Amino acid sequence: MTTVHAPSLASPPLLDAAVVASLRELRLLGRLYPAFMTALPGQLTILRAAIAAADRPTLHQLAHRLRGSSAQLGATALSRAFGALEDAIADDGPWPSGAELDALAAATTAAMLAAVSSTPDR
Repeated sequence: MTTVHAPSLASPPLLDAAVVASLRELRLLGRLYPAFMTALPGQLTILRAAIAAADRPTLHQLAHRLRGSSAQLGATALSRAFGALEDAIADDGPWPSGAELDALAAATTAAMLAAVSSTPDR
């Protein structure tokens, strides 16, 4: 399995400012981001195990689900990385390593935490 690099943390942005503003306006940011940040580590554990086992069906399903949920929350870079993984699986291409996805996920969750902390929507 060849390793490819996850998208740069600088481009695309970690979080889409318009989505963050919309979620904040709807008073959902303080509920949705923490729920996502709580669930993501477990999902990444399953993803890393599927990568190690070359379990294509599990990888494809999980990458698809995480791509969509990341996109809905404005986690642009993370959504694109999961999308690239989904596409690579479908096209029999090289997959990013679990460590690369973990690093991007950590940066994204830190940005989410900062967004929630800066203006709680209680």
